[in-house]
Amino acid sequence: MSNTKRRGDQYVVDLDNHTCSCRKWDLLGIPVLMELLPYITKELWEKTKTTIKPPAYTRQPGRPRKGKGRPRKIPNQDPAVVAEEAKAVARARRKLAYARANAAAIAKKAALNAS
Repeated sequence: MSNTKRRGDQYVVDLDNHTCSCRKWDLLGIPVLMELLPYITKELWEKTKTTIKPPAYTRQPGRPRKGKGRPRKIPNQDPAVVAEEAKAVARARRKLAYARANAAAIAKKAALNAS
């Protein structure tokens, strides 16, 4: 049993018998907010000793994604070295893309000038 105040009125709530002195619980069949107010604070929640674990991973159906050519992680490797290598790879990709675009533009100009 607990006493609950709401808008100046005081109600007696009996959670074991599912009754309230306002009779809303009796009429509706479901508890209303004032019955649940004593349980809103975390200090009154029941303590458990078990930890909640995330659900097990299950592979979703469908075609698997591409690896995108990313290098695999090597254990016990310095993160700074990995970052520098990643920067170098990205720089090489940009240079290659620029060289291909530049070569295509030069070939296009040569084809236009030849005709």
